[in-house]
Amino acid sequence: MRPLRTYLLTLVVGAVLPLAVLTTVESVGDARRKRAAVEASLVDTSRSLATAVEHELARNISALGVLATSPRLEAGDIPGFREEARASMGQMPWLSVWLADAQGHQLMNLLAPPGSPLPDIGDRPHVRQALLSGKPAVSSGLIIGRYAGLPNVAVVVPRLRDGKTVYLVGAAVQPASFHKILAPADQYFKSATAAIVGSDFLIIARNRENARWMGQRARQDYIDAVTSAPEGFSRTTTLEGDTVYAAYRRLPDSGWIVGIGVLASEVEHPMRRALWASAFIGLSGLGLAGAVAVVLSRRITVPIKRLAATADDIALGRPGAVPQPEASGITEIATLATALQLAATATRERDQLAEHARHIAAELEAAEIRERQQIARDLHDELAQTLSAAMIRLARLQAHADPDVARTAAELAGLVSRADQSTRSLAAQLSPPVLYELGLVPALEWLAQQLASDYQLDIEIQDDGEPKPLSAEVASVVFRCVRELLINVAKHAQAQEASVALLVEDDGRTLAIHVQDGGRGIGIPLASEGGMGLFAVKERLAHLGGSFEIRSIDGGGTDATMRVPLDPASGSIH
Repeated sequence: MRPLRTYLLTLVVGAVLPLAVLTTVESVGDARRKRAAVEASLVDTSRSLATAVEHELARNISALGVLATSPRLEAGDIPGFREEARASMGQMPWLSVWLADAQGHQLMNLLAPPGSPLPDIGDRPHVRQALLSGKPAVSSGLIIGRYAGLPNVAVVVPRLRDGKTVYLVGAAVQPASFHKILAPADQYFKSATAAIVGSDFLIIARNRENARWMGQRARQDYIDAVTSAPEGFSRTTTLEGDTVYAAYRRLPDSGWIVGIGVLASEVEHPMRRALWASAFIGLSGLGLAGAVAVVLSRRITVPIKRLAATADDIALGRPGAVPQPEASGITEIATLATALQLAATATRERDQLAEHARHIAAELEAAEIRERQQIARDLHDELAQTLSAAMIRLARLQAHADPDVARTAAELAGLVSRADQSTRSLAAQLSPPVLYELGLVPALEWLAQQLASDYQLDIEIQDDGEPKPLSAEVASVVFRCVRELLINVAKHAQAQEASVALLVEDDGRTLAIHVQDGGRGIGIPLASEGGMGLFAVKERLAHLGGSFEIRSIDGGGTDATMRVPLDPASGSIH
């Protein structure tokens, strides 16, 4: 036999304890989601920075390539070529431009007066690489110039004649041009530390204390992390000794590593605070439950004891007045109301956390759209202009008296023209203007034309004609998901035709997109090469409050169905 207060305490604690556990579990889950969001943001940022660094290297190589085609260089007019090189210095972030023969003997260096003795550079790894491959090469990282002794990044472009290297045109690029790329990194995170590390693991540029750390070797734990894979995320340490969460990406051509990290405390402190708050709420709830149980037991047991004493008196033959039970003021209904109030509080907190997670996902999607638009603008404004300049130079060379030079110029003009077309196509795929200017349906029609050209896949776009108000972020995700599904069809479904049908459902509240083909069914891979992958499609739509289903069609083929909520209040893209 146990006293009544024991059962009351067990009942109340048993009602409150699951809520405390639920709050703790939800807080842990929220902490994990926040960390995953930080990781995804860091990885996306490292990719954006890596793309910007690759663009800067390509810009320098392109400019040197134009300089290497100089008619004066072909004619052996070194003084004339020197003046052309000096004119190029004002347009590029170069410390110097130099010229060497096929043995690596310097013939000219803008830092040295004409006729001055110049050191040989044939033993430099990037020079040997350019000589052996006949292709542009970049130094493994920072080097110290042998003439002026200044730190720089070397870019080398060979000048070929009949398939053999006759000259090497090189530039000493100022490290500050790469530091400018990293300078705005702290706009993503307050404590962001971004760095470019050469393949020799020496610091090329850094957004914090660049002058102090440039040329220093990265910490060993960071080296161990970045050598394990071409891209990744790890917990590591900065040169200052601060623990950070860092994402990195290795550039495929140069071997440089571009990374960005954020202080672990900036990520973990909010998590710890949420967990401590959850523990405090749970313990406080348990303490309060115990106190309530004690008060209830007293209010209930006192009248019972008095009644029991009266019963004893009657049994002993001493009857007396029967006392009236005192109102305790606490009932099972009040206890249940307290429990329901706690449950409602926990539910509201959970909904708020879920809404916060969706808000973060929306912000990340918007940031990705901005990055894609910026990269597309850079491709169009920077690289396209450089290619146009190359076309102008090559057009002049096509009129050269030497037939070989004119023919080679014509061939190069064709290559540059194809590169210009590829650049414009890539910019359009990254951020298709038709999506933001005309809407989702015209953008899908444009996409169908592109994929028909690239993959010979006949795609029919079917629209029910109903308004489809979507925010720019949602429209961008839907467009990219449809593109991913159609590329999967082209690569894996063994189908010649596909269709995309857009239907408004649920009285205008939902947009359904059906991507169908008559191929071999759903035995396609869950992730395509270079694409989002079907798993990523499902995750992206889930963050938008949507859904994704894929099934085989009777008689052959696949039906992939996406659903996203429409937002009449936004009205930004139809």
